[in-house]
Amino acid sequence: MWSAKTNHGKLHLQFQLHPKARDPYQGGRFIVEVEHTLGEGQGRAFSGRARFDQLLTRAELETMVEHQDAVIASLPRPPASHVASYPESLRDTYLNSFEPQTGFTPGDLWLRYQTIEHVQSWLRLISGMLPSLLERAKRLDPHVIYMGSTIDLSADPHRPTNPVVITQKPVD
Repeated sequence: MWSAKTNHGKLHLQFQLHPKARDPYQGGRFIVEVEHTLGEGQGRAFSGRARFDQLLTRAELETMVEHQDAVIASLPRPPASHVASYPESLRDTYLNSFEPQTGFTPGDLWLRYQTIEHVQSWLRLISGMLPSLLERAKRLDPHVIYMGSTIDLSADPHRPTNPVVITQKPVD
């Protein structure tokens, strides 16, 4: 985890591994998450948090998806015996994970890897985008929920384009 002070709190950046993505053919998955908090510590609240893909420009996001597709294309295809080890109802879903990335919910772009070369290539790509992404992350409002939404990157502070609406009152 990396943290830095901002004018209005603290910015946190962390990489998270998908806990169940350990298939010998699909490889693993990770995401990069940013959180803007008002205080010193990491808030771990839903508000003020966004994932890497939500803070990318359209061109940057297209570059990420192209790279994702290249990683997926480089993965070895599983033998029929491995596919048969999955319940029949899950086999097509499993095999779809070897197809190019066709879409995802904003904030749910899990970056695939299997080899150290994949990890290194992701780090090179991400590190090139990181300075501008961190500048954008400073404009996350610590009181707004961004997860699951595209973000209006031109707004200051940023605003989700399809915000999550919480209708349940907090429990006292």
